[in-house]
Amino acid sequence: PRCTARASPHACPSGAPLADSAAMGKKEYPPWESAPAGSAAAGEKLFKGKCAACHTTLEAQGGKSGPGLGGIIGADAGKRAGFKYTPAFTAASFTWTDKAMYEYLKNPKTYIKTNMAFPGFKKPEDNANVVAYLCSL
Repeated sequence: PRCTARASPHACPSGAPLADSAAMGKKEYPPWESAPAGSAAAGEKLFKGKCAACHTTLEAQGGKSGPGLGGIIGADAGKRAGFKYTPAFTAASFTWTDKAMYEYLKNPKTYIKTNMAFPGFKKPEDNANVVAYLCSL
């Protein structure tokens, strides 16, 4: 497993955003801090309803308006080949950990400058479930 959002006793700890996260206004996440546990099955349903119009579950973009999200947990932010990111994402120097993704999905536009229209999950359990699903990809 690449993140602790999975409900697994063998899950590895999440990583932390890289050193310049403070300069980007991001909180530095210690390796032991992770997203709340969620249900990947519930997250898959939410993903299909809220995310699939713009994102695929593949690593490649897949012709949609957002980057592919397969394997996103553990990947460097703003570095997926074949997708045109905002300058803020292109300059970003952090890794998508389960905790970073959880914080981002609370309110994407306040986390980093993005063109994504999605306003964020209002319910923490919905957010945790989608992060658990992304961890399963």
